[in-house]
Amino acid sequence: MYQVLAVFGLMLTVSCTGEDVSELAGSAQDGTVQFQPESAGTTRASDTSFDTGDAIGVFASTKADGSLSATGNYASNSKYLYSSGRFINAGVGIEVPKTKASEVHYYAAYPYQENASAKYNFTIREDQSTFDGYTKSDLCLADTIAGGNEALVPLKFDHVMSRVLIDASGAGLYPGTYRMELLAYKHTVSVDLERQTVESLPSSQALPVKMCEDGSNHFKAILPPQTLSTVDVVGRLYIGNEPSKSIQISNNIELPSGTSIELKLLKNSYGYYFDYGGTGDSSIPGDDDANPNPNIGDPTTTIPNIQYVCEVVGSDIIVRLDMTGIQDPTTLDWIRLYGTNNPDQNIWISVDDRPKGFTVYNNVDEADGGIKTDVIFIVDNSGSMSEEANAVARDIISWSQTLVNSGLDVRFACVGYSVSGTINGGIDFTNGTGLATFLNRSSGTGRTMGFSGSNASALQTAASAYRVGDECGAMAIRYANANLSFRSGANRIYVNFTDEPNQPSGKQDYSVEFFASQQNWGTSLGTVHTVYSGYSFTERLYYQEFPWKISEYTGGTVFKTDSSFSGVDLNSLPITGALQNSYVIRFHNIGYMVGDGRSHLLKITVLSRDRRVRAERVYNVTFVLDGSSTR
Repeated sequence: MYQVLAVFGLMLTVSCTGEDVSELAGSAQDGTVQFQPESAGTTRASDTSFDTGDAIGVFASTKADGSLSATGNYASNSKYLYSSGRFINAGVGIEVPKTKASEVHYYAAYPYQENASAKYNFTIREDQSTFDGYTKSDLCLADTIAGGNEALVPLKFDHVMSRVLIDASGAGLYPGTYRMELLAYKHTVSVDLERQTVESLPSSQALPVKMCEDGSNHFKAILPPQTLSTVDVVGRLYIGNEPSKSIQISNNIELPSGTSIELKLLKNSYGYYFDYGGTGDSSIPGDDDANPNPNIGDPTTTIPNIQYVCEVVGSDIIVRLDMTGIQDPTTLDWIRLYGTNNPDQNIWISVDDRPKGFTVYNNVDEADGGIKTDVIFIVDNSGSMSEEANAVARDIISWSQTLVNSGLDVRFACVGYSVSGTINGGIDFTNGTGLATFLNRSSGTGRTMGFSGSNASALQTAASAYRVGDECGAMAIRYANANLSFRSGANRIYVNFTDEPNQPSGKQDYSVEFFASQQNWGTSLGTVHTVYSGYSFTERLYYQEFPWKISEYTGGTVFKTDSSFSGVDLNSLPITGALQNSYVIRFHNIGYMVGDGRSHLLKITVLSRDRRVRAERVYNVTFVLDGSSTR
């Protein structure tokens, strides 16, 4: 019988309608063996029992080891037909052996296939919308050993193909106005009767299998064992006279021999897809448990940029989101987030307006063992920063060690930019000791001048392409993004130290406004935090801009101080809390989106019970499986 891998509701047992079965071709004859299906194994593709007229082929061996050969068996492919609870020969039949002491090994296969041998190939029917096509695609095998004098031999049949059930009730389609096909990329199996096994054979092209209606908005079909892959079109939907619609699947699905799975046909803004929870991380709530994102009104705080990666877990694809902390705007406390099925839920997620079930790990609990983080210090080393330069370097060194000690998997890089509008120093990612060595080479603003590290020459060469004419932190951030060796999947955190406006000299690509668009600065490219120690000024777009706007656009924090930088301790700045109170969010059932090259809308909503914390952000994301999901 079929082993059920996943069931989303009660399996229906409505057979496909078709023609009446003709009368038996033969009848029982004296001295011949008859076969009786055991009650535990009576079901086959019709879901209930064998039907009158069902034909099987029976092989028999009287050899001691029960082996079959191409020729010379006691019986080879004798045709038997089902009637009144038994299989009766349809012609000559198999004679009961005369020697009572002997044993006979019997092998049977449903459906009967003319010219079958001990090893043969079996192909499913392309049209399974009919009774005959569906049931005769379901290959069932049986074997038993009987005494030589037995005239009624029990047979227990097992399904060796895979059955796929489709629940289309949630797709918004009117029953009877559409039909579905599955694409079988393997449609023929090699059958070994003696071993009672099948092996799916490769094919140069997919076979479109018309599915059988299995009740209102339900369909079924039989396929050989194979994998339904997220990279393939696994089905087609035909609605009236409209062009066919391609269907993909939410997760890779293995269809082992003798299994039955149920999929849901669903629809989002991009089209139809089959949804299957898979056998991945069972700790992640399903989407059926998820509630829609609530309406929050006017936001009171911001949600930072996220880093996201796709990970394969079993047959499932898990999305992991890494996000820095969110602050209560009133108390300035860092809030804890609670996800699906938690009575204190205060965060909701949807993809393409479909609510997702998810788990949340608060990094303060060290539940995830530390978030992988790449921290980049962007330092204005113009003359006006001379008062702050030594204090900035001192605090960067101290703060970097604090982050290492906090358990974060963290690395550090640094980029210096000048009053001449150039990139004039930097070091690629290193540990806390390497960063301290770089900053202690000199004093004052010279600390971040000059290039160091194993790829110093490459960084210096790349810097020559960046020039505007005045201090421009946005240009330095873009230089870092393009030239530093970020780790795949690492959360990217920039900290920009400056006492000057952002001055792009009319170049829009280096304006703070560049970061306002996710088309320019994708959500995975990082969050920018600002430490501003300068004067008040009137903003003039593209020439004299508020540098902290980059933080506002990317979800970072802002700290303002004076030029003395006295009393400033980076450990007390908001960015420290943001990192130490980071979150890891995980959800699944997105396999059909992976690798499709499309931008999907990921919406995160945060709402505390007292409504003090209200935030919402929509990200444009493209899911890939190469270890990163950045633009």
